[in-house]
Amino acid sequence: MVGAKNSLGRRLGFTLVELLVVIGIIALLISILLPSLAQARSQAQKLQCQSNLRQIGLAFRMYMNDSKGFLPPVEYGGMGNGRFWVDLLSDKNYLKSKPSVAGNPYICPSAPAQEARNPFFYGTPTSRLQDPGYMLVAGLDSKSLHATHYALNAAWDATGVWWSGAKPARPDSEWFPFVFYPDPVSQASLPKPRSTNMSTVKDSTMVALVYDGLWLHRQYYTSFTLRHGNPKSPEKDKTCNFCFLDGHVESVKGSRLPGPGSNLYDTDQLNFPRKYNWDVKLTVKQIKNGAP
Repeated sequence: MVGAKNSLGRRLGFTLVELLVVIGIIALLISILLPSLAQARSQAQKLQCQSNLRQIGLAFRMYMNDSKGFLPPVEYGGMGNGRFWVDLLSDKNYLKSKPSVAGNPYICPSAPAQEARNPFFYGTPTSRLQDPGYMLVAGLDSKSLHATHYALNAAWDATGVWWSGAKPARPDSEWFPFVFYPDPVSQASLPKPRSTNMSTVKDSTMVALVYDGLWLHRQYYTSFTLRHGNPKSPEKDKTCNFCFLDGHVESVKGSRLPGPGSNLYDTDQLNFPRKYNWDVKLTVKQIKNGAP
């Protein structure tokens, strides 16, 4: 017996059996509540991520309003300080970034706390479930650092011509909302891309701007990171948060995104995604049979 009896013969304390019963009940309640708490935490992180993307989308719209309808370049002038989209939004005070994870609107709270990755020295993710970390780039003053877990709807290759039948031949990267701009001096031999005025783009509710991922999709389906959802759910049911050209944000299931078997170099898939069960459109120009 635990404890003793008082002068009236009443017991003080609990028996060992009673303590074990109480402990068992507490353990049972914890086992019941923990999944609900984890789900609530995951939902809160998802909502915070969507809030981040809304802020980024609003920053893009303010930039476009000041730039006659054009989005900032994904990167310009080769590797260097202050030459990335995050730099332009942050250093020009559209939406300030931070070098840390805490309180940074460019950081997804559902992403794992991994080290920063230099955008030019990382491998393509092996699956849509692999989260390769965040990108860290130097700002305009070469001292400030900007970190982000989000990716742009853009390709990288500024030298290749996507469709050989295109006349005139154009860089791969110009068919997406965000364009890579070569340096006019050191990379003068590269073709000069044509930006698209976003106010002229159709299907603004489907055209993706920024989403869960690293850097840009580079036309690999594994670059769409499925960060959200029940950890026990199959990949097709996990989700990736997107901000679209019209400004709205939504969570898109893996089953409604490019996946294994998708060809992001195929003009038909990119221009008519509904035929392929996608909820996002990647290109901003209607291209058919290799010609603009």
